[in-house]
Amino acid sequence: MKKNPKSQARPSIPSLVILLYTLVFVACAEQTTSQNTGNRSPRNPEITVGKVIPKISIQTTPGESYALYLPEKYSKEQAWPILLCFDAQGRGILPVQRYSMLADMFQIIIAGSNTSRNGISPQQAQQIAGRMLADLQQKFKLDSAQIYVAGFSGGARIAAMLGQTRSDIAGIIACAAGFQPRPTDPFHFVGMVGMEDFNYQEMRQLASVLDQAGRNHLMEYFVGGHDWPPLNFMAKGLQWMHFQAMKEGKIPRSDTAFANLLTKYRYQDENLKNNGTRYQRWLLRKKIISYLENGDIVEALGEEMKAFQQHPAVEKEFLRQQQEMQREMAMREKYNAALSTESIEYWTRVAGMLRKIGRNGKREDAWLNMRVLNFLSLSTYLKAGQLLHNNALDQAGHMLEIYALVDPPNSEHAYLRAILQMRQGKNAAAISFLSQALDLGFNDAARMKAEAAFATLQTQPAFQALLSKIQ
Repeated sequence: MKKNPKSQARPSIPSLVILLYTLVFVACAEQTTSQNTGNRSPRNPEITVGKVIPKISIQTTPGESYALYLPEKYSKEQAWPILLCFDAQGRGILPVQRYSMLADMFQIIIAGSNTSRNGISPQQAQQIAGRMLADLQQKFKLDSAQIYVAGFSGGARIAAMLGQTRSDIAGIIACAAGFQPRPTDPFHFVGMVGMEDFNYQEMRQLASVLDQAGRNHLMEYFVGGHDWPPLNFMAKGLQWMHFQAMKEGKIPRSDTAFANLLTKYRYQDENLKNNGTRYQRWLLRKKIISYLENGDIVEALGEEMKAFQQHPAVEKEFLRQQQEMQREMAMREKYNAALSTESIEYWTRVAGMLRKIGRNGKREDAWLNMRVLNFLSLSTYLKAGQLLHNNALDQAGHMLEIYALVDPPNSEHAYLRAILQMRQGKNAAAISFLSQALDLGFNDAARMKAEAAFATLQTQPAFQALLSKIQ
């Protein structure tokens, strides 16, 4: 007996979205994987494929290292694209581990510097990156036309600097921080930022500058704070770079990939037509144009964009975004000025209010208040560090109390308060705050051992017990 076609289960909307994305990806990847000759070991015998390697020392500078992931199908006969990652705190393993699945999906090597971090000079950053890339080129066969750099926060600024100072960088994926674009910048650019990130408005302004300059780029916004983007967003960035490489002839063009991309676009546009806004449909066209080659389709999409842009609903959304930015900047300025003048009682009320709206307010208001709260976390951290450096201990204590109010889960305020207590000769209180820092997730044993303020604690059992928990 034949089944009634109408009675068969239909795929859900999320399943269709995943299917369409997979079709685009498979078509993109088919050209680059066709030359693979199997799962072979690379030249360096101690490095295995399909496994995250936390630390590989650079041959010319053994004190420097990087984390690495080689795709499972890595073979030394083929030239491989590479993604170099720079974390603000030198956590090379973090992006490598987070995005290792994408290395296999997109057939790309991923390496993350364990050496580059916030606080080093631009010249040092360039030298570290140069030695890292040279070491990788010596160990593995890389595709010189597909060298990409991703960075988070201060690492994003390093990534952009490398793109502006080197001629061999094909594309930059800047996460949570921007740069000053130049007309002569030779690299492709993807930006990503969380809706609760204190650098959100900076990235929106960067997108506007690039739009006004007529520069092709992709800017993605995800729900989250100041962090590396989720896996699916980094996948979008790598996919976009792949399309740029096809457009430039760096890799074979896949007509199927472009066709599947347009199929996915039409599906998304139909969904937005029924369930979205005109602004979202305008934005979708803007994004899809950035993937495509110039031609009739791009011209038609551009005309549709112009029509949407002139609609009152879209103009209203542009105005809302502008007013939101002005409001956010005013709040930041007001509260930043109050850090040194207002009482702890005042800050208890303000932090509670911002957090309440951030959790329960309307979506845009919630994100805005969380961005202000996260900005205050950064501001109090920087101010407290400077006050400690200047030995202004009472003021530092006040700033650290505010820091703990605006960002309770952050271990840094407890760690800095431990340093403050030692400066004030309060050893027992310092141990208590160090214990609190560990409870909040502090795990930098090297920093703890090297801190001059803890010199007299080094031999104490309580200090050693805490240290043993994170070594």
